[in-house]
Amino acid sequence: MTEQERDWIGQLRERHVLRTAVLYIGGAWIVAQVGDFAIQNYDVQRRYLDVVLYLLTVGLPAALILAWYHGQAGVQRIRRAEAGMLGVLAVVAVVGTGLLLNRASEEQERTAVLLPAATTDLGQGSVAILPLANNTGADSLDWLGTGLADMLTTNLAQITSVRVVGVERLLDLMRQANAEEAERIPDDLALDIAQASGARLMVRGSIAGSGPNLRMDLRLIDLRDGTVIAGESARGGDVYALVDELSARLSPEILGGAVQPTELTPVARLATGNLDAFKEYREGVQAERRFRYSSAENHYRRAVELDSTFAVAWLRLGLVEFQG
Repeated sequence: MTEQERDWIGQLRERHVLRTAVLYIGGAWIVAQVGDFAIQNYDVQRRYLDVVLYLLTVGLPAALILAWYHGQAGVQRIRRAEAGMLGVLAVVAVVGTGLLLNRASEEQERTAVLLPAATTDLGQGSVAILPLANNTGADSLDWLGTGLADMLTTNLAQITSVRVVGVERLLDLMRQANAEEAERIPDDLALDIAQASGARLMVRGSIAGSGPNLRMDLRLIDLRDGTVIAGESARGGDVYALVDELSARLSPEILGGAVQPTELTPVARLATGNLDAFKEYREGVQAERRFRYSSAENHYRRAVELDSTFAVAWLRLGLVEFQG
């Protein structure tokens, strides 16, 4: 190392530039983790975290510039070079933030045009159940979000006074809104999708945890004004039991408390009690929606191999074999 390089590194240490960089990056990482937690658990819109992360990125060179010019003890005046660099960074921050927010608004407007207006009001007791957000941290459980929505739909459809929008109909609307593959659907877009289905109520929720500590959270939302009518949560290791418990809790709220529903048949008896078979079935449905009939047939076949009494999987298998 040359004398000049040693002198330069010494100045970085003396002016606390390196320490500032470490502290800033550490603080930014904490902010990012808090923001991600808020998105996963409180439905904060992703675009706000994107703006914060962008500002933190632009703020790093600004922090290093301030440390370089003012890291030493004593009051120091602002130099022209310092003011110029900070001014450029301020402009970059303002312009970049504006572009990010404008892009998010344009995407929202473009999505709104794609969704058709509801042609039919399904009436009192109608509900759209959107796929649940996967907050478990395990990508292998992404399928469970749609799977749980399917189970809830099957369970609540037992009640004659409740009209549940089919999962396939909602997936079609999500596809039109370019949201079928989205990890998380923003609140405003979720409202648009559910309203386009003709329902008056919407169920949104998430799954978190793992194993025996799996937690399922659901919210019942009035589509007329977006207010939350009820919120329910259940914890345990049996997915089917969680669905049955939350269905029983939500059903009186869906009916406005006017009628108490009869006892629901456990969802495991209506579909399959084998979660692996249900996973294969859901993946088969997804493949079929993408016209990959050979892949769909393989998934359905594995589903019925895992549970030979899985009637709807047998039906789907027969249909794709006919189409093939």
